[in-house]
Amino acid sequence: MKVQIKPALESEKAHFEAMLPGYLRELGVEGEYPYLPLYWQEPRRFAYLLLVEGDIAGFALVRQQQELTEYELAEFYVASDYRLAGVGHAAAQALFALHSGRWELSVLADNLAGLRFWPKVLPAGAQVQTIETPEGVRYLQFEFVSV
Repeated sequence: MKVQIKPALESEKAHFEAMLPGYLRELGVEGEYPYLPLYWQEPRRFAYLLLVEGDIAGFALVRQQQELTEYELAEFYVASDYRLAGVGHAAAQALFALHSGRWELSVLADNLAGLRFWPKVLPAGAQVQTIETPEGVRYLQFEFVSV
């Protein structure tokens, strides 16, 4: 199975709009994702489609922080039909290789699938800390270096 990440054109935004509601529901988040248009407007944001044999299998949204070497994986989604087949692992590895440097990603504390997935995918030596927002939202924040 050939997995690829493809920089998304603004004309492909509809694919994200179709997948985002299901992704947000899985995270227990209601409402819209207001940042999507910014991925085609701001130079430090990158939108990718995840492809399997040419078919769209998910997406990734990456933000480059103020420091030019730090990236944040803002959103990462693999459609249910492609899960447990190595698609997420292969796509994440390709994404990290594309943007070498320091990375950060966060997983909601009640996202059990994400908490099982990410430690298996991240490079050895990834640091993790538990954070709680003033609103009471708990998440784990992973930091690592991709070379």
